[in-house]
Amino acid sequence: HFVPLASWLKFSILTNREAVGILTVLLIGICLSQQGGLLDATFKCSGSYAQGIFLLNLLRLVEFVIGIIVLIFKGDPWLFALTLVVPKAICYMWFWAILRKKAPWLHLGWSYADKKTLKPLIAPALTFNAFNLGYAFSLQGMLILVGVQNSPADAAIFGPLRTLTRVVLQGASAIGNTMWVELSTAVG
Repeated sequence: HFVPLASWLKFSILTNREAVGILTVLLIGICLSQQGGLLDATFKCSGSYAQGIFLLNLLRLVEFVIGIIVLIFKGDPWLFALTLVVPKAICYMWFWAILRKKAPWLHLGWSYADKKTLKPLIAPALTFNAFNLGYAFSLQGMLILVGVQNSPADAAIFGPLRTLTRVVLQGASAIGNTMWVELSTAVG
């Protein structure tokens, strides 16, 4: 109720309460996605990189299929937003159970955190996140601007067209992700 999100984004079929609720669910999904990066790194350092990539891609496929099913049966936007959160939460718990068996020395939480180890890692971590933030702004920022300045319908057209123009970059990214673990191992 505090933010007139529906009017800012020019939503015509959603009330402000629905828009804020959907945005909240999507923000929870973003927070969960951050855990995906941690799980990915955990699979890498436990020597199970291929299994981790397979499971994370399987999760993306499950999210896609469930989302398509919701759209086919004309589910509302609230239900579609949940398809991006619920499967991810369930699969991440499953992934963690797999990792607990494969690498029992890995622990979730702060109990083994050490300030002496953490301090020199802060600057590289922030730098790495700056790249991700810039990437997010370049991708989603433009989409949001198109939606706000024009209409959600224009943003819906712009998104897939931008994706088509980025096919070469996605191919290069797929090759880079495949080689990443080998280069990390070789360099140390």
